[in-house]
Amino acid sequence: MGWSTNAGMIGYNDIWRHYRRLFNNWFNARTVPQFHEIQQNQARSLLRRLLTVSKEEYPFPQVRHEFFFTLASTMFQVGYGYRLKGLNDPFFENARQTIHNFTEAAMFTNFFVNIFPMMIHIPDWLPGTGWKRTGKEWRRIKEKAMDGPFEWTKAQVAAGTAEYSIVGALLQEHKLVSHLSEEERDNRLKELGLIMYSGGVDTVAKTSSRRWTHS
Repeated sequence: MGWSTNAGMIGYNDIWRHYRRLFNNWFNARTVPQFHEIQQNQARSLLRRLLTVSKEEYPFPQVRHEFFFTLASTMFQVGYGYRLKGLNDPFFENARQTIHNFTEAAMFTNFFVNIFPMMIHIPDWLPGTGWKRTGKEWRRIKEKAMDGPFEWTKAQVAAGTAEYSIVGALLQEHKLVSHLSEEERDNRLKELGLIMYSGGVDTVAKTSSRRWTHS
């Protein structure tokens, strides 16, 4: 499925430490205030949408969607300088589906290959190997989730029209990635974008949803 290069899966090594340096550079008490305006604007937009949602007979499902979308909008703007166009934005849909697929794949009992890793060597043409096709499709979605917003930001930087963002700044000869080849830099920044989304959106949204459910 292509998760072997993700920071959460690679274990403690030089690449993991590099990801940590990247995060420490952008997400610390000294630097996060630069993103306060983005957060404030997103919060105001959320409140306006919630006013409309509150008039519905059963508002909670939509409230959850709106909260999740606000977190995603914030992270896409902070990470890529990209403003989501709505709940059906393909960048948003691909990222959301990728994290859902990862959660499904990580469930130990969902796939026998999790229990018997040697099954990965079984030929695709054998009966009962539909899970291999599933894995390939989920890998394709993950690659779209990483490539789409990254290439968009890269094009904006090249054109000189990019909004300030973490990935955009790192693409502009930043010292934290200057030791990498262009291919290594791009691959690492793609993974970084997905990490920001999963950590900043999926984790927070699920935690908040559980709190609302029990409140």
